[in-house]
Amino acid sequence: QQAFPGYRITNGGGPAYSTVHALLQLRELIEAGSPPDHFILCYLSFHDERNALTLRQRQHFQNAFENAERSARHSY
Repeated sequence: QQAFPGYRITNGGGPAYSTVHALLQLRELIEAGSPPDHFILCYLSFHDERNALTLRQRQHFQNAFENAERSARHSY
């Protein structure tokens, strides 16, 4: 941001986000009446799997959820 003071730069990405999430964020900005002047989308081939929520991706999310749940139970 300091390198480009004339621009407002926002990183809308997050862990486990996909191109579908980016599209939804862009749509929300447009519908809210504040469309960005520019929108940069970084595409990686593994996003195909996230976009389609394949069996492998569902298993990954399930394992992550179960691990987090176990950790939460043992943190007390």
